[in-house]
Amino acid sequence: MTRLTSRLSTLLRVRRIQEEISRGRLAADSEAERRTRVALEQAHAQYEAPVAQPSAEPATTGGFVAQQLHRGALAGAVRAAVARVDTAGQVTVLARRDWSEAARRMATLERLDDRAREAARRELLSAEQRTSEESSTAKRERDPMPKARGMRR
Repeated sequence: MTRLTSRLSTLLRVRRIQEEISRGRLAADSEAERRTRVALEQAHAQYEAPVAQPSAEPATTGGFVAQQLHRGALAGAVRAAVARVDTAGQVTVLARRDWSEAARRMATLERLDDRAREAARRELLSAEQRTSEESSTAKRERDPMPKARGMRR
């Protein structure tokens, strides 16, 4: 293995690790986004749930205020869940971009590594061809006049 292919192999291992880390982050961020979407659905369901049936006696002012505060808290929970979903979506987009960039760098290095390996293979074949030709030339030089078989003078 040449020095170049050795250095490329080392760099490929590092980039592979970086890509795996990026892929792991993307998976974790996608899962977090999914969980925030589920939480948003639950907040919507709680907000949309019918209010408890009013009792037969008229509601007091304190009961009305408490009910309005409760509905306001549920609406606030929905707004907060929407914000968390938006944030999680942005984080996932960034993680996907980082992973795509890592994958692109990895693919570029793999192509470069393939070219270097192919060049090394061609160089090895060329060296073997030269050795073979040198061997043939040396053999011919030792025996300059091949004996003609079956020929008489």
